[in-house]
Amino acid sequence: MGRDCSARLVLTGDTAVVEVDSVDLAAVTRSVQVHAAAGERPRLLLDLPLHQITVEGETQVAVTERVAQALISLGWTPPQPSG
Repeated sequence: MGRDCSARLVLTGDTAVVEVDSVDLAAVTRSVQVHAAAGERPRLLLDLPLHQITVEGETQVAVTERVAQALISLGWTPPQPSG
């Protein structure tokens, strides 16, 4: 799961830089985990504070531009406007 991308982490004191493919995700990131082992590709896990909901029927979901950019940088393709 996931895709290849570049990441930049700077974690010092009260300051954090979390960038994925040059998109700053620090403001929408709850936690960061880096898994690395000899002979394996490092894996970066970001916890974004998104909530899971279940809807039976139709609904419209709106996200801020900042969240949309974070999701796009992680591989999400936003729906095209209808009509």
